[in-house]
Amino acid sequence: MRIPREPLRVNASDWRATLKKAGLLISDRLSRRARSDDRAIDFVGVSLQGGKSFATRLFALIPQLHAGTTELMTHPGYADASLAKHDGYTLERVTELRVLTSGNFGTCWFAPA
Repeated sequence: MRIPREPLRVNASDWRATLKKAGLLISDRLSRRARSDDRAIDFVGVSLQGGKSFATRLFALIPQLHAGTTELMTHPGYADASLAKHDGYTLERVTELRVLTSGNFGTCWFAPA
């Protein structure tokens, strides 16, 4: 599922992420692809891409999520020569994988009720 409607207020100080999000929101509205029944699903992740503070930004974002379903877009993976030939987003994938598989992520995400 891909519903790329991340709120503009998320990491608003990153103008590149805000510009991407605005473009995705406009594209979504112009295409009329969004149905009323998928509005209950939130989306975050555009403003988490890149940078050295992925963990900090992710752990700060999670407590701000609304109750219900939120799609979290990440691109975890392993960097190798083959991937590096075709994709400039390689080292970031390793960072995302490390953070998403860490005990800190589990503790942050699944807080006791």
